[in-house]
Amino acid sequence: MRALDSHCHADMLFRFVPDFLREYREKALGGITWSYNEEILSFRQYPAYWDGLSSLCNRFTEEGVPFFYLVGIHPRSIPEDIIGLKKLPSEITDALTKHIENPLCLGLGELGIDVNTPEEERIFRWQLEWAETNLPKRKRVGVHTPRQNKERITEKLLRFLEDYEPLHPFIIIDHVTPTTYDMVYGEGYMAGITLQKGKSAPQDLYKILEQYPQRVKAILVNSDGAKDLSQPYLEWVERHEKLEEEQFVTLALKNALEFFNIQSSE
Repeated sequence: MRALDSHCHADMLFRFVPDFLREYREKALGGITWSYNEEILSFRQYPAYWDGLSSLCNRFTEEGVPFFYLVGIHPRSIPEDIIGLKKLPSEITDALTKHIENPLCLGLGELGIDVNTPEEERIFRWQLEWAETNLPKRKRVGVHTPRQNKERITEKLLRFLEDYEPLHPFIIIDHVTPTTYDMVYGEGYMAGITLQKGKSAPQDLYKILEQYPQRVKAILVNSDGAKDLSQPYLEWVERHEKLEEEQFVTLALKNALEFFNIQSSE
């Protein structure tokens, strides 16, 4: 692999972008697909959805494009029939347990809050509580931050996470921007920077690196590609003029392999 796209949505890309897999193969990219599904209407659909992610990643890997996945309930994919419950239903916890044992499953994600509703907070906390008891230490937790009200909601999210200190070394806060990096850096979390129109540009990444050069090993760069390939990410992989090659490899590949405990032979 030349780079590992540490946050994308391969199931959506495979559906909406016919040339997605060819593009990743030609550029020697691998990926980690995070759970996000706009069509989930019931929590009972999640086990089959995660099974599908597992099968897709296994297929891509066998075809020479290494892919891994995370399982979880995205804050924009909360079905109505889970809102009135008092805990995660057994259908969800049994499926989480099953997938966490799969070597291609690297942990939980995409968890978080998006518009800061009580329902989002409840589902977020339920998943973190499950992780505190059940998540193996080699697995990780991927946390979403929204486009809107990013600073306010990132601050709120970080305060939620104070209640789950044992998980802190295993968490990546994603979609970090120059306006929120200080907050995430100050808490000591791994940071994901998404090179995508409307999120961050390569110039934003370089701005952070100039301010915090010692943090180069605590940043993962990704595309968050879903219905479209992220051209800013793909162009950065091709050019990255402002980086030494060692810096690029660290940001694009090594940090993700080390953080997610992926053996380089894979």
